Amino acid sequence: MAENDIPGTPPVPPQVPPPGSIPQEPPPSASPSPGAPQQAAPQAQGTNVLAILGLVAGILSVVAIFGELIPVIGGVVAIVGLLFATAAIVLSVMGRKAAYTGLGGQGTAMGGLILGIIGVVFALAIGACQAVCFSAMKTSQDRMSNMTPQQREEFQKQMEESRKQFNQDMQRALEERAKEEAAKNDPAAAVPAEPKDPPEAPADPKAGAAPGDSPEKKVP
Repeated sequence: MAENDIPGTPPVPPQVPPPGSIPQEPPPSASPSPGAPQQAAPQAQGTNVLAILGLVAGILSVVAIFGELIPVIGGVVAIVGLLFATAAIVLSVMGRKAAYTGLGGQGTAMGGLILGIIGVVFALAIGACQAVCFSAMKTSQDRMSNMTPQQREEFQKQMEESRKQFNQDMQRALEERAKEEAAKNDPAAAVPAEPKDPPEAPADPKAGAAPGDSPEKKVP
């Protein structure tokens, strides 16, 4: 039992260091052992703006793919989509680098990068197809403008003959298709019955004989 717990005993006043003495610091805590688990330092969390912008630009580049199919403004939309796709790739790469510093958003940056690559591929492919079609159309117009009236007339005749031949081939193909469908539905009607030849009449021995002549001549 401690002295302070005895009834009637005055409390012991706290010990105050004498004037001029240096207060002693508490001993340092023991360092953790090498095998003890260490707590990871808290990472700073924030918003990865670059990753978000890259994802938005990638989505716009994919949306622009459908606009590239419009005949009139398809070329302009292809250029805009290519710019969006390039921006998506650049921003997404920068966003991925920033994600390793603790901002997060690595998945967002990866999504923007993938969409940007898809936008670049489709923009270049559709742009190349439109360029080829425009070049062929321009070449055809130049060739038509350089033709003489006689050549134009011959060309129109050839086009008319080709159109008629095409229509005839299509009509023949449709008729054959209709016959095949009819044969599948009713096989008996597809094969017409062959007409039977009438039986030949027996030869008449009296035919061709002169009147008064007997069919048999007796030898005297």
